[in-house]
Amino acid sequence: MRLQMARARRSEIDDECEDALPSDYAPPPQPWENDDCDAAREAREILDAFEVGEIDAQTRYVLHRLVYRAARWLKLGIPGARPGRELVTITLRCILESEGNEAALCELIVRAVAAVVPEFEHRGLALVEAFDQINLLGVLEQMRALEYFYESETSSALERILKHKLCRILTPQPPAPVKQPSKEEQIAAAKAHAAAVRLAVIERSLELGGQLLELRVRICNNREFGRQRSRLGVDDASVASKLMLVARHYGQRPEVYRHVSWRILSDLSATNLPEPRRLDFERRILAGERVRPAEIARARVPGRRGGARKAWN
Repeated sequence: MRLQMARARRSEIDDECEDALPSDYAPPPQPWENDDCDAAREAREILDAFEVGEIDAQTRYVLHRLVYRAARWLKLGIPGARPGRELVTITLRCILESEGNEAALCELIVRAVAAVVPEFEHRGLALVEAFDQINLLGVLEQMRALEYFYESETSSALERILKHKLCRILTPQPPAPVKQPSKEEQIAAAKAHAAAVRLAVIERSLELGGQLLELRVRICNNREFGRQRSRLGVDDASVASKLMLVARHYGQRPEVYRHVSWRILSDLSATNLPEPRRLDFERRILAGERVRPAEIARARVPGRRGGARKAWN
């Protein structure tokens, strides 16, 4: 109730003041509302740098006011004050250098852009590029079409809209939440990783076995062969024999060694395993069946050693 009474009283006072003024009364012009002041000349220099021709008086006066107010604040020593040329320049850049906004140099837009750019000016070129995504004239036309704002509220409403748009464009979006894999997916990934590691070890062992076979063909002297294989990192003669046996049988057969372990390859390469049984096991592997070491052990010839004798022949 008190607020309503205060508003009514204020309205009465305003009416009385208006009645007291002569009919031809006009408020005195502001210091920046002319084209001969220092602020006007500085604003004109900036416009010329952007190759802007004549613009309407109200838009010019907004630019004059920005320069005038900045100079006034600098003179008074207000903290954070800076030359008006900087604010006018970044304001014009955001309007004139952004895509599709070359014709948006009007009073309302200049006033709104100048009000919001200081908050985002530290983003540099990204700020100017952000206006590529904002159709300034289109936003203003939509506001007027809504008939939601009074004319006196248009400038402040446009400021809020631009601020929200710039916040959305310039603020990094949080990364999408990473979906945690299910237990089945984790198990499958672990198996795939283990299989990849196993295959890498097998391929490296087959490569080493192939190198040893080449050495054995060239070098008949056992002592010299021992020195040469030591250079490859194989000091144990029994290990070298196994490597050569497996490389001899399966070094060029990825269709087999990709699907079994090194132990299976070693057991299949043993000299005490009859050739027909070896071929039978290989057929099962190619068919996708699982072959166990115990099966291979039962298929070996009893009493015959499974050494690596004559593996290089």
